[in-house]
Amino acid sequence: MRHAILIFMSLIFLLLICTQAFAQCSWKILAVEQDPQTGAIMVRTQYTVPMKDSASAVEFAQKIGAVTDAANNVIKEGTTRYDEESGNETSIKTKISNDIDEYCQVLIQRIPENENFIHSEILKRNKALTDQTIVDLQTEELKTGEVAESNVQWKGITIKVTDDSKNSVSNVTP
Repeated sequence: MRHAILIFMSLIFLLLICTQAFAQCSWKILAVEQDPQTGAIMVRTQYTVPMKDSASAVEFAQKIGAVTDAANNVIKEGTTRYDEESGNETSIKTKISNDIDEYCQVLIQRIPENENFIHSEILKRNKALTDQTIVDLQTEELKTGEVAESNVQWKGITIKVTDDSKNSVSNVTP
């Protein structure tokens, strides 16, 4: 039994190392402090996104207001805040973890290649969803019509305006 636990712990440790090595966004909590003006809990976090080359790193860093390092990593700091209404220590830890994970996901999505891919896939899906409707609606082409008046309801009255300036005002009936 003890041997199985050691093997399990070793596998978990190995997974953590491998996951960190291939992560697109890694993070490190730099400080947990109290905001002197509001008393809120401030969690300052550093996010690191590895990029392929210097040019992409600089472009991405400028886009998100971050800096780059010599290894073409984009480094961005952020602060999240929590107060007494955020819950107890356990729920705040969960919120911190969720907020950090969510921000890492946003950073990954904002990498220019990923952002372009996301937009491309959304466009493909939107086109697929509207293709048949567009074909069906093409029967409406060259259709004509006229609108001779417009009604505006405002503070209990109806104001009717027409294209021939025969305008009128009437009370709205409840």
